[in-house]
Amino acid sequence: MIGKNLFVAACLVCSLAASQAAVADSSSSKPNILLLLVDDMGYGDIAAHGNPLLNTPHFDRLHAESLRFTDFLVSPTCAPTRAALLTGMHELKSGVDHTIPGRNLMDLEAVIMPQVLKRAGYHTAIFGKWHLGIDHEEYRPYHRGFDVALNEPLDNQRSHYDPVLIRDGEEEQHRGYRTDIFFNEAMGYIEEQSKADQPFFCYLATFSPHSPRIVPERYSKPYEGKSAYPGFHGMVANVDENVGRLLAKLEELGIAENTLLIAMGDNGGTYGIDTWNAGMRGAKAKAYYGAFRTFSFWRWPDRIETGDRDQLTGHHDVLPTLASLTGATLEADHRRRLDGFDLTSLFEQDLADWQGKGRMIVHHSTRWPDGEEERHKYTYCGVRWGKYHLVQQHPCENEFCDKQGRAPICGIDRRRMRDDPSLPGYYGDLQHYKVTEPGKWSLFDLALDPHEDRTIADEKPEVAARMAKHFDQWWAQFDFETE
Repeated sequence: MIGKNLFVAACLVCSLAASQAAVADSSSSKPNILLLLVDDMGYGDIAAHGNPLLNTPHFDRLHAESLRFTDFLVSPTCAPTRAALLTGMHELKSGVDHTIPGRNLMDLEAVIMPQVLKRAGYHTAIFGKWHLGIDHEEYRPYHRGFDVALNEPLDNQRSHYDPVLIRDGEEEQHRGYRTDIFFNEAMGYIEEQSKADQPFFCYLATFSPHSPRIVPERYSKPYEGKSAYPGFHGMVANVDENVGRLLAKLEELGIAENTLLIAMGDNGGTYGIDTWNAGMRGAKAKAYYGAFRTFSFWRWPDRIETGDRDQLTGHHDVLPTLASLTGATLEADHRRRLDGFDLTSLFEQDLADWQGKGRMIVHHSTRWPDGEEERHKYTYCGVRWGKYHLVQQHPCENEFCDKQGRAPICGIDRRRMRDDPSLPGYYGDLQHYKVTEPGKWSLFDLALDPHEDRTIADEKPEVAARMAKHFDQWWAQFDFETE
């Protein structure tokens, strides 16, 4: 009997040891996650995407070594994209409808990416632009699941040199160029965490190449006389150089093969689209395809196949994908509210029949004056469904927007398009301002007409009606307060 008990005990010990080893293997197999979000860099601002002017060897390397989602959508402007990316939901569900203070406060009840990944044992950090309530203590990232946070100061300082930054609540004076500082800090964090036994999530969000277009001369000089905005192209070159340094650091530390690097932009192109917009019409804050399509590179050597995926995907998909990949749990209510899909089934196979097949994605610029949501329901908005894009691209018809300083879309665009097309803006090429017929949806087949030159709404009335109905149902879920 004693011998039998000893045998059973030995078996239990072996079983426990095996179980612990399996858990350890599972933990060690979880990839480090590095999410790079580049501010105002468009899909066309990469040489590998056909840009005839820019030299971007490190983004080109990412392009070659990554799985590329070629029809990847974000929001038309940056704070909304950040909210949607972190929550997995449309930005209006978390209360973010603008980039300005008070309108960019992400709901404190929203469960966001670092909180989800911490459940799976990740250490979390953010370096760079937060833009979701930095001027309110309770909204800052170190209260939202980030173990380490280095971000913009209270006044959202726009200087790229010698910035004052907030580290976990304390202001710090830094010296140097801001993009370099954030990459240096992120690489220092990565090196520190690589020595630990737990995986890390590092969210690196640049301010470049967002204006002001200021960069060390050695980056902008090669574009002088060739670009209308050499400062912008120089800033892209600086980000590209830092990407190269980041890739080298991963290799130096021996963790490149166990690090998933995701690189993407936060909205459509800006100053670079006069040079090259990859055949698209539109730009940041507008409604055409160029307003919300971005690059999306997913690099995990030997674990994710390289190549293109043309499925309709977007920023809402990042959180559910990372949750699936890491085994992180999602609360039932959060899962029900998600607008994204798990992309892991596309990592190894180019599946036509995947769970996101047939989805419709709504986009809206949402830059209305306070309390004027209903007047702007159909202003700068659209729906994507397969190859189709349903669009309303025009300012509202209400003259009061001309006098609203906090409504840059309607008032400024109306004056530019109808009165003074020379007004300064993101770009000089007025093709991106072309209006659709007010009060009527336009429908474009992006497979045949990627520049969106000819509406087919009258030729495909059933398609237009189905997509318009989806938009109306989507809008109806929001209980906008009226003033």
